[in-house]
Amino acid sequence: MIHIEVRTIEPLEAPIPITDTGYKSIFIPEPELTQYGGAVKYIMACIESESKTKEWKSNVENQRQLMLF
Repeated sequence: MIHIEVRTIEPLEAPIPITDTGYKSIFIPEPELTQYGGAVKYIMACIESESKTKEWKSNVENQRQLMLF
């Protein structure tokens, strides 16, 4: 098993498609990680996949608009 930690640093703790808190801890079997071509490519694939979800698109839209409540 491989342990990967993802943290957003600019801006600090900013939400990204794979985490609302800016931090994500992932455990993945080494053979699976190797299939992706390494940790960076794996994380980028996860981010790209999650960025296409309705939930993330809604989150982005909500950040653009001022919310009163």
